[in-house]
Amino acid sequence: MTSPLDSLSADKIGGPGYEPQRQNGAYIVIEGLDEDPLKMAIVSFPIPKVTNNAVEVHHGNEVRKFAGKPTFEDLSIVMKDYIESPLLDKLLEWRKKVYNHETGQIGWAKDYKKNGYIYLHGPDGNGVRKWRIQGAWPSGFDPGDVDHSSDDTTQITMTLTIDKAWYEGKQG
Repeated sequence: MTSPLDSLSADKIGGPGYEPQRQNGAYIVIEGLDEDPLKMAIVSFPIPKVTNNAVEVHHGNEVRKFAGKPTFEDLSIVMKDYIESPLLDKLLEWRKKVYNHETGQIGWAKDYKKNGYIYLHGPDGNGVRKWRIQGAWPSGFDPGDVDHSSDDTTQITMTLTIDKAWYEGKQG
């Protein structure tokens, strides 16, 4: 008779179903943006996170909690700034649709909200996991810092606010 602890042995890791998902096996695609410069520049970004607020119902001396509205966390995307890449211009063009610094006007959601996907893949590029992102827009933009005492590269950080996101499953 086998114990439930038998299935926890370390020799199973590396076998079928136990390949670790690596953090460097992911990219993000925003529909309507040129995806190649974005893919090449990405340093890091979070996988979408969601929480539900608790709705409390009081009755007598007790409280019962029920699921409330979901809240999706913003995605902070960090990218390398390549000098001759069109990435910075594309991101600033998108950001200008949210807020035009020349006119001081806020844009229309139909013009700046975009949909997209986050893909996570195995070490060979296969076994893609896919998240759908809906209603994404750049709510924050940081073009980086300058430090004359450093050899580090400049990094762009863009905060994407999203309406919702969900896991679509494994794709192949």
